Amino acid sequence: MSSQYTSETYPLPMSVAFSGPDNTGKTKQIGILARRMGPAATSAGPLDRYDPRWATIKADGMARWWFETGPVEEVADVLATSYLERSRHPFSAPVRLLDRGIPMLEATVAATVAVRENLGTTHAADRVRLLLAPYEADLRAAEEDEYALVLLHCDDPEEGARRSLAHEVTVTDTYAAYQRHLHEQINRLVAEGRFPMSIRIGDRPAGEYLRTHHGHARLKIGYLIEDAAGRAVIPDPYRVGPIVQAELIVDALDRFCQAHHFLDSVSIESLHDFDSTAELARMLGSQLTIAYLDASETTRARRSTAGAQDVADRDLAKSARGADKIVSIAHEVIGNDGPRLRLERRLDRIALDRRWPEHQPSTMPVNALGLPVRLESYLAEFLDRTTGLRPLIDLLAVTGSGARGKYQHGWSDLDVLVVADTSSLDEMRQILAELEAGLGGVKLGLTVLTRAECRAGAVTSRLLHVLALIGSGALVPLWSSPGLALPAPDAATDIAVSLRDGIQAAIDIRRQLLKGAPDLRDLYKVTALLAKIQLRFSGIECPSDSDALTVLLDAKRQDTSAVAAARTERPAAEALARLVLQTWLDTLPGETR
Repeated sequence: MSSQYTSETYPLPMSVAFSGPDNTGKTKQIGILARRMGPAATSAGPLDRYDPRWATIKADGMARWWFETGPVEEVADVLATSYLERSRHPFSAPVRLLDRGIPMLEATVAATVAVRENLGTTHAADRVRLLLAPYEADLRAAEEDEYALVLLHCDDPEEGARRSLAHEVTVTDTYAAYQRHLHEQINRLVAEGRFPMSIRIGDRPAGEYLRTHHGHARLKIGYLIEDAAGRAVIPDPYRVGPIVQAELIVDALDRFCQAHHFLDSVSIESLHDFDSTAELARMLGSQLTIAYLDASETTRARRSTAGAQDVADRDLAKSARGADKIVSIAHEVIGNDGPRLRLERRLDRIALDRRWPEHQPSTMPVNALGLPVRLESYLAEFLDRTTGLRPLIDLLAVTGSGARGKYQHGWSDLDVLVVADTSSLDEMRQILAELEAGLGGVKLGLTVLTRAECRAGAVTSRLLHVLALIGSGALVPLWSSPGLALPAPDAATDIAVSLRDGIQAAIDIRRQLLKGAPDLRDLYKVTALLAKIQLRFSGIECPSDSDALTVLLDAKRQDTSAVAAARTERPAAEALARLVLQTWLDTLPGETR
């Protein structure tokens, strides 16, 4: 900031006001800048420093005064007086950093009256203008002396409020409503042009997402080129030919990867030169995936922190290097005008395509499962009606105990995974309704996923485990469409994500134990799940509930006699649950009392 906003672009001394809703990092950024700029900058400190009434307000309970007991006229007066007194306070450093600028006064009071008087955005804005009318001239002068920037989570007020509240330990209904109104008021002020600069802290680059979610090292092409050029004593590596530039990149990449041997993937940002990118693709071959993020000029201008002209200038410089032609050699062209979630799902697929090899599953007949005749007939009929000339599904696999020859009538459910497009749901629902009597009262647990969800890994940890079993051949589907290939998640990922199921199972065990009469079946199954997950971390896969419980207790040198009795006897079930739960809790670090 100090290099961008100098006395040539903004008069010194100057006040820079960081505005925005709660938990966007305003105070943190001010602290960092104040330390980094040293004597050139000073923080104005909190607003309550500028009006003595704050001491009494805080002593009596600020939230209560703000939202309940303090007249809104008094709230407006205390806040306006604090803002104005701060603006008049002398400071000696060239730059003063303000936590919340004058527009935030308007947004804060408007959000407050919206909550207290049940007003909409427009009516609250009209109300606050009346409340602040006595201070209008002074506030306008103070705002003109500030350089205002606003930090936002995102453009959507509802999502922004959710992210702000997610940082709080406790949230009351009143505070949640206030945050929603505050986001709406701030967005209104942004639209009115009250903030020359707006920064959306939620807009993380694709490279950062790959780093945090897929373990990629995040590298800039400039770092690679300059590092290798320094070693080769090349004074200006940007003036060499594309072949040499690509060789420099590969050399620096090789050194980086050798020094960080535990990494298997990196992302390189800012590939803006077409010729050197084409050479890089030739040198690295299938090891390189070129992803081209394409967004309209309007979208890029809206997201830019430096404005539309900066975007236009950057586009001109990139075009001169042939950046716009890279789309012609890109392996993946990603439209980036849509929501962040769409971008991230596409990045998930790109990353997982390399980590999870695709597998074409084999199939087996229904009668190979050893299910009761009634259920075999049910599945055979369902397959007949969903896999004809125009198949409604891509894959069907029985999971759980029914897939392992461990089905027990009266105890087991019939769990089934189907891969199908959502356009098939209506017809499948009709078929299920017509065949329901064939289940004979057995509970059907039917899960439907699309191919896209499987390939992007947008599945629960349990379903990821099922995909891993299918990929390894340990679970064989009953039907698969010709040529269907599904990702085979690696064992390390399968084990890592199952931790969440273990955490939930430990919670669910205690919920059952606190009941007056726990459901023995539910208690047994969740206890077995927690046992399976603990064994999985030891490299042992036990699909059977009873086997998993027996193996875990054996490994802990515990009595296994309760495993069989736990299905029908409450004391045995509870004792077994407590034992398995304790083995889980024993893995946690002890507390010092």
